[in-house]
Amino acid sequence: MLVSLLTKGGFGGGDIKLMAGLGLFYGVIGTVTVLFIAVLTTLFAGLFLRRKKKEYRLPFAPFLLLGCFAAGFI
Repeated sequence: MLVSLLTKGGFGGGDIKLMAGLGLFYGVIGTVTVLFIAVLTTLFAGLFLRRKKKEYRLPFAPFLLLGCFAAGFI
């Protein structure tokens, strides 16, 4: 929720609820791992898509789920 307040809408309500559910399932260390993987993959996807379109809003929930699956294998 703090991220949503600091980014002024960059982190939506659905993302907050998804992170809350992941936090209950993975715990603190697992949630930090999921968030780290999600941020890294979003960074690379954002850099790739920015070259194609300057104004593109990238949803974060698919990257959270990708981080969830990746953290499950770690």
